[in-house]
Amino acid sequence: MPPGVRLILILAVALLTVGLLIYGAVKSKQMRVPFTILAIFLAIIYIVSFIVLFVL
Repeated sequence: MPPGVRLILILAVALLTVGLLIYGAVKSKQMRVPFTILAIFLAIIYIVSFIVLFVL
């Protein structure tokens, strides 16, 4: 698999995961804070993994 296709697939999965968590945080009242914390945590993990995989 070419690196460009792999990057697009990883980016799509990352955006879908974080987007679904943010959507769940907006929709539910009692789970708003856990979903938001989890979305921020996963976004940080994805950003760090992109830096490690493609920059270093």
